[in-house]
Amino acid sequence: MLIDLDRFKDINDLFGHQTGDEVLVAIADALKTVLSENDSAARIGGDEFAMLLRDVKTEEDAFRRTDEILVALKAICMLNDGRFGVHFSVGVSLISFGETETSTLISRADHALYKSKQTKDTAVVLYDAQMDDSFNEKQVLKQKMAADIQENRFYLDFQPVVDAGNHSIVAAEGLARWRGEDGALVGPVTFIPIAEESGMIATLGGRLFDDLCACIAKRFSDQKNVVIPISINVSPIQARDPGFAVRFINTIERHAIPPQYINIELTESSFVHSIDVVQTNLEMIRHYGVGGQIDDFGTGYSSLSLLKDLPFDAVKIDRSFVQDVGKVVWADAIVKALVDMGENLGFRTIAEGIETEEQAFALRDLGVTCLQGYYFSRPISREAFATLLSGDGYCNVA
Repeated sequence: MLIDLDRFKDINDLFGHQTGDEVLVAIADALKTVLSENDSAARIGGDEFAMLLRDVKTEEDAFRRTDEILVALKAICMLNDGRFGVHFSVGVSLISFGETETSTLISRADHALYKSKQTKDTAVVLYDAQMDDSFNEKQVLKQKMAADIQENRFYLDFQPVVDAGNHSIVAAEGLARWRGEDGALVGPVTFIPIAEESGMIATLGGRLFDDLCACIAKRFSDQKNVVIPISINVSPIQARDPGFAVRFINTIERHAIPPQYINIELTESSFVHSIDVVQTNLEMIRHYGVGGQIDDFGTGYSSLSLLKDLPFDAVKIDRSFVQDVGKVVWADAIVKALVDMGENLGFRTIAEGIETEEQAFALRDLGVTCLQGYYFSRPISREAFATLLSGDGYCNVA
């Protein structure tokens, strides 16, 4: 069994390394209370512990023992006067005596641990053989990613954002794409988590933003071109980097483009940890003149406090609220409440995931400012988007 303390770096950053050391000691002490004399335990990494439980024979035994261990570890949540919660990822591998080598046992538990880390909260995952294929595929993608970032095989497609009233194009969102050397496309749902887990997200995000600024600067070089604000998504990991805002602003200045043509999109999950750092970065960027938007609004945990305390000027209403607009009363009520709140607080509302004419009209009637979705346009290449802008400036739909 492998147990990993999630977000241990945040504990060190927020409360100091002494508190971090206290947490590790508390974990070791808690494990001693639930391990038998036949069991073994060791700290094998900065925030990772390994246990060999010899009396576990079945899956039921494994989950029972894991529950006992996690109950003992919950006491750690009260450290530092309860100012932070501690969550764990747990990977478990079962073998019979003499079935395989220790290294294989640990490797299998590590694959299960990797799967556990992909969940949002403490989760126990038992190894199965399919994890080997999934893990190996991700390792291959990780190796390709490093090379393809250098080879500029990551790029942005653009999806228009339109005025809810007349459907004129008023902005766009730059969406990351990856086409490998073999020409195969890898979706962002797959490669963004890999970039975040591998530590490559800052390099990837920096290159994509530099590419976006170069694209905007090129359009400014010809006075005939229509130029509209473009938004770019920023990973929570980037937003928590104390130097992020300075690098972001330096990129804009290097390309000599007006900052009002850039919007930064952050999800609510960006503010779950290291909120002071994220807030400082956002305030610097907004003070410089860049727009700020909360993406997937309503799917996180602290929406109202974010609107009150942070300098956003737009909120993107998540598609989960949009899909039932015009069909069920609760969906209309939620959207209308967000629109009214936006008007009172001075920010625009942008509805995502518009797929039908009925949704578009219903959202317009509810007072939503702008709309975005496949009904108007799928994400398209920069060349196709430039052609769209050079036309009449509208997303014409049948």
